[in-house]
Amino acid sequence: MVEYGIDNESAWTVGLSCGGQLQVLIQPFPEDVGDALLDTIEQGEAVTWIATLEDGQVSNELGGAFSASNAMILEEDGPRTRVTQHIPRAATILIIGGADIAVHLVKMADQLGFETILIDPRAVFTGSERFPVAPTQMHTAWPQEIIPTLTLDARMYAVLLTHDPKIDDPAIALLFESDIAYIGALGGRNTQEKRRNRLRDQGHSQENIDRIVGPVGLKIGAATPAEIALSILGQIVEVQNTPG
Repeated sequence: MVEYGIDNESAWTVGLSCGGQLQVLIQPFPEDVGDALLDTIEQGEAVTWIATLEDGQVSNELGGAFSASNAMILEEDGPRTRVTQHIPRAATILIIGGADIAVHLVKMADQLGFETILIDPRAVFTGSERFPVAPTQMHTAWPQEIIPTLTLDARMYAVLLTHDPKIDDPAIALLFESDIAYIGALGGRNTQEKRRNRLRDQGHSQENIDRIVGPVGLKIGAATPAEIALSILGQIVEVQNTPG
């Protein structure tokens, strides 16, 4: 366990230019749990990794659920030190509709570490040549064909970009049945009101209808597809970083 602090000459080199303290656990790759750890991460699942230091030895194990808000916890109990690190599965943005906004949104989301799933039944919008950065998954299919196969939980954020009720409305209905963290829908106030009325007529509850964020995106005066994508991604990050 190596410790860096504000008075340490190495503090700047490890990113402590504004002070503070940093403890780093350095150990050989833990072969006892390493393969299982990598397999879990590669499968896109969350994992908790616990390293226990005692008498100069390090033991590793993979834990279960992680309830703390911090990604890492350091606990010291006499001669024993335990480092618990939670590695969540990657947050995912589900994009319904592959027009120009989606092209920029995929690229920006990738830079922030999001995975992206793009669904559009219109092949003209799912050509790989349109995307300088490819989505993690891209499906030329109707949303109702793909959404039931996805993990819809609080690590997923959905954005509907088609303006086409035949595509958007069935997707929204499926998202209402999930614990997804965010449902954003493109369109001005008139489009939003028509959408809400259609969903209400289809029997959806007002509570679910109120989950739709629309007009979508932060109010930054966005006009171009890139600016709209930026406003959407900013709003998703805001939701992601707001407790509760």
